[in-house]
Amino acid sequence: MGRYGAEPWHMGAADYEYLGMRAELDGTPPLPLMGTLVEATWDAELAPAMEVLGSAVYEEAGLICFGRPGVTEV
Repeated sequence: MGRYGAEPWHMGAADYEYLGMRAELDGTPPLPLMGTLVEATWDAELAPAMEVLGSAVYEEAGLICFGRPGVTEV
């Protein structure tokens, strides 16, 4: 990561909520969350947002939604 100046990215509550909304609008069938929620150390609001939505949201879906250059589909 240092060689290319990359920075780690962690999905936050706002990202999760946005991607969940996009999935619903796109007609993507929900995938129920399973297991015990764990607090994300980088965003205290993420676990509560996940509990409210109750569906899995994949970070890869954000490649298109967040405008990654050159990504047209996941």
